[in-house]
Order: sequence, then C-alpha cells, then structure tokens
Amino acid sequence: MKSLKTATKPVDVQGLSPSQIGLLRKLTQHHDRGEHALVALYLSELIIQAPEHPEVLYWQARELVDTGEWTRAIALLIRAAALRPEEVRIWLALSAAQAGANDHGAAHRSLQRAMACARATADWHAIT
Repeated sequence: MKSLKTATKPVDVQGLSPSQIGLLRKLTQHHDRGEHALVALYLSELIIQAPEHPEVLYWQARELVDTGEWTRAIALLIRAAALRPEEVRIWLALSAAQAGANDHGAAHRSLQRAMACARATADWHAIT
C-alpha cells in the first residue's frame, strides 16, 4: 500500500499519481498550519484530477463541514466510505457530519462502524 505520512498517521494514496500525492501532501501541510485558502487551492486541483478518490472526497467533505454544509458533506463521505469501508477517519468524519445535521441515529451508527474498524492504537486515539 502506498501511503502519505501526515501529522497524525499514514494516509492511503493508492490510485493517485505522484503529482497528485504531492498536491495532497501540500494540502495536508497547509491544513495542519491553518492556511485554509491554500487548502482550497490544492483541493480544487485534486477535485479536477481525481474527483472520486476517497482522500479527495474526504477532504472535500471536511471543507464543507467547516462551512456547515452537512448534507453535501455527508453525501461525499458516504461515497468515500463505500470506497474505503475500513477507514476509521472517514467513518468518524461521517459521524460528525451526521451529528451536525442532527441525524443522531445515523451518527451513532457511523461511530459504531468506526469503532468496529479500529485496529491500531492510532485509530483508537482518533476515536477518543
């Protein structure tokens, strides 16, 4: 598995070209520094180049959550989860978006799915 190391853990980049991995690396670095305008810039390029990649869907949804666009974020995260059903981070983001949309039953189910997928210590730290 090809992966990109972020501030928190490796991210699966299988299916992305080297230039797309570079864009994702820059996106995560600027996100970690709170530079949202640059995050949007790199994300817009990734959306053009790899619109259905789970990482692109995840980051696009994260930006929508930040603006309170719960329904659109949920739709993207459901697509990302379908492509990566064992990715704890996606399920956690989906749970948070569903809670933001006041769908607490769905948020609870997504959180349960995240817990079922958690295997590594880093995964459990993300949940707690």
